[in-house]
Amino acid sequence: MSKIILPIIFKIKNTIVSEKDKYKVTNSYTKFRINIFDYMKFLKKKKNLKFCNLILFNHDSAYRKSSFLIPRLVSLAKKQDIVSLKKIYKENIIEDFSHAQDICFAIYLLIKKKICIDRLILSSGKKTKVNKIINYF
Repeated sequence: MSKIILPIIFKIKNTIVSEKDKYKVTNSYTKFRINIFDYMKFLKKKKNLKFCNLILFNHDSAYRKSSFLIPRLVSLAKKQDIVSLKKIYKENIIEDFSHAQDICFAIYLLIKKKICIDRLILSSGKKTKVNKIINYF
């Protein structure tokens, strides 16, 4: 099983982040996301466009691909793959998880209210210890 890579785009770790926090390039994914954000912000000013750049933290649903963390945990638990679960457990992952339906509803409200903030984070605002989920199995 490959190592789980979580895209961390903020310099601050193990605390709640806000829209004012600085970005940190940790891999090609985060570099791409930061570059796109900067480009969209540039276009917004240059062409006087009205839109909001959203940063979406982890959001899951029943339709999430099996390669993502929560579906992978469920699959490993069903298979009773203790070795792989222990590998993930050793990572001591703490993340913010939301349900995709909640994120979609928040986006709907933003569209309905015509909010055009440069940068907005959508998340649950709660830290979840993945080890607690593993212990539940």
